[in-house]
Amino acid sequence: MILALILHIVVAASAQTQPTKLNYAVNGGFENGLADWKVVGKADVLQEGAIEGKSSARLGPGKASVSQRYDVPGLRVLLISAKARAGSPVSSGLLRAKCFDAKGKKLMELSSDFGDSKLVAAKGTESALYFKTHAYTAYLVLSIECSKGTLLVDSVDIQDDDKSRVEHAPLCDLDQYMRPIWRGDTAYNETVLMLSQGSGAASGRLLYEPSKILSVRDSALGTEFKEGRDFEVDGRKLTCLPGSSMPITKDSEIPKENYPWLNLGGRHVVVTYKHVDIWKGPIPLCQGDHLAATLAKLQAKKPLRIVTLGDSITLGINVSGFRNDPPYMPTWAELFARGLRKSFGYEQVHVFNVGLGGMTASWGELNAKESVASLKPDLVAIAFGMNDFWSVEPPAFKASIERIMKTIRASTPGVEFILISSIGFDPDYTHEAVYVGHMKGYAESLRSLVGPGVALLDMSAMSAALYEAKSAKDLMTDPMHPDDFLARWYAQGLVTMLDSRIK
Repeated sequence: MILALILHIVVAASAQTQPTKLNYAVNGGFENGLADWKVVGKADVLQEGAIEGKSSARLGPGKASVSQRYDVPGLRVLLISAKARAGSPVSSGLLRAKCFDAKGKKLMELSSDFGDSKLVAAKGTESALYFKTHAYTAYLVLSIECSKGTLLVDSVDIQDDDKSRVEHAPLCDLDQYMRPIWRGDTAYNETVLMLSQGSGAASGRLLYEPSKILSVRDSALGTEFKEGRDFEVDGRKLTCLPGSSMPITKDSEIPKENYPWLNLGGRHVVVTYKHVDIWKGPIPLCQGDHLAATLAKLQAKKPLRIVTLGDSITLGINVSGFRNDPPYMPTWAELFARGLRKSFGYEQVHVFNVGLGGMTASWGELNAKESVASLKPDLVAIAFGMNDFWSVEPPAFKASIERIMKTIRASTPGVEFILISSIGFDPDYTHEAVYVGHMKGYAESLRSLVGPGVALLDMSAMSAALYEAKSAKDLMTDPMHPDDFLARWYAQGLVTMLDSRIK
């Protein structure tokens, strides 16, 4: 059994103003009695003294449960919650979710108790499960269970934000997007935040000095801006001209308190340009010697199964495709698999992205067996750090990564790993030495694990160089998440690690 992380606060990165979300639990408030619920043991409906609304379910006394099935595919992010209150002096209960495949085989089980001491509160308490369904899921069964005494249950809620999601074809050229940014003479759709300091004109900085500007557009690629009318270029500096409709951000909009949070999604302009200078920062190199089994499969065009395990950066939060905004660029995990298919000329490269927002390496330990090892992967990319840095010391972080690999190897001895050190947070977010030190320590810990079957993509070093060359705000949608341009570095770097033809 996996103990799921209970989220009482929605991850800030995905907290955007949205209409009321649909609840996919049927009769979750028990206003229609126990209709649509399967009952085991003793259960009825209580109206007087209900937790919310007109009625609540009453389970017990003794062992009892109510459950219902929810049809849902694999790799879907769900938040399931319920409220409960003690109906007797001593009560215990929990919320449980089980994922099953199409043949009824149980794939994953998660549970969270309500907390005996909290159940006696006048308004009861809430328990929640936040998770990604197992890749082979066809349906799940959620249940609320009373194990002792009597339990009142109400407000059962299933949040499935992807239920009505409409997939869009990318509006950007993915072949261009996968050309390594550190090589060649053309930068494609590089993101720039046009920032106005005081009453000054808004400006931003490019990675290279342009020899020719090919296009400047808004982040959705729908509006093109013209040199001499909307902007001017001086070296690497792009400056907005009076009367331009280019999106700008004023420095007064940037919070000044500790840990300032600003969502910049959709505020950047994207610039495509020619240049003659070269990138002098760190770059990914081919590591086929560490990933010999994976490379051999690619060269022989054999089916390759990749699993990506990580936090919200792996999940893809705030890249345009995940936001469901134009130009709908896929996550770095999807781009990585697509890049390998293109490089090696066959289609049987499959990726399972089990990343989840808000997670840490210790969560990866708990989920490595059911979510990753059960998929029998050939290659696993592991990317944590952005949530760990608040409280996890580097030795503990390293130990979690080692245990993740050990768990997966136990089921698939020949599996190989790419460890990915996290991009840095926006330096303006915090300069506290302990947090900066944690992130540096994580990268150093991962470097020490490199060897046969284990390679490293050092996004920590590359992001540090990029933030110095430009600004973190040019490359991020908020202090912790990459925009499309920076997310592309992940995918380009991963493909480079396996394709020696990329220099």
